[in-house]
Amino acid sequence: MAITEAYSVPEFLLNDHYVTKAVTLDSTAWADKVAKAGTVVGIVTSSGKAVPYNNSNTDGSEVAVGILLENIDLNNGDQPAAIVIHGFVDKSKLIGYDEACEADLPLIYFG
Repeated sequence: MAITEAYSVPEFLLNDHYVTKAVTLDSTAWADKVAKAGTVVGIVTSSGKAVPYNNSNTDGSEVAVGILLENIDLNNGDQPAAIVIHGFVDKSKLIGYDEACEADLPLIYFG
């Protein structure tokens, strides 16, 4: 008998059709040391690391590059993570979403 594991699609995704990209999360940018799934992220130009997107910043993270796929514990420092760069998402379930990030992420449908 084959054993299979159930995979559940993260709550913010509208279906299981999505594409991800690998990034490194900057552990110093997350106050509670847990990066939450559904967080819109940007990349700080000087470090190349992903942090929460903020349209008001001027360090590179004012440009949204993707949406964090799953929760990541950052208590032990910077960690690799997957961000969604293509797919269908429920914008009401995203963290840090604003209308400006939609223009930065043309391969994501915001429903």
